[in-house]
Parts: sequence; structure tokens; C-alpha cells
Amino acid sequence: MWRITDFPRVSNSPHTARKLALLVYRALSGKLAYHDPGATAYLKLNRARDLKSLRKRAKLLGFDLVDRSSGEVLLNPVS
Repeated sequence: MWRITDFPRVSNSPHTARKLALLVYRALSGKLAYHDPGATAYLKLNRARDLKSLRKRAKLLGFDLVDRSSGEVLLNPVS
């Protein structure tokens, strides 16, 4: 026979369900406006993510990223 204590306890389930229900309700009732950031915002974030990953890999191999046009070492994130 199964007991209640045999099942794993999920403590945040009601809070997550309520949050999701409110988001769906607001979206369907028109109280939540969706703003599409567009393709340029996605490309900008993707470029920053790629540069961060590339900078990390270069550092692990003992290299630095260098700007091809000016010859400067790229220390800060580039947008």
C-alpha cells in the first residue's frame, strides 16, 4: 500500500502554477502586451554570447582576441 510519504514533495508547485495561470490570463485578456525585440536584438545578444565564448576559449589556450582593423587587444565585451 502506498503512503503519502512515499512520494517526493514538490514545494513550489502551487506558486509556479499560479504564476503561469496569471501570465496566461493576462495575455488572453489583453492586459499583457507582447513586445517583439526583433531580429537585430537577437543578433546582438548572439554576437555578445559568441564573443564571450570565444574569449573564454582563447584564454584557456593562452591567447588574446585582437581587433583586426586596429590591432588592439579586446579586453572588454564588444557589442
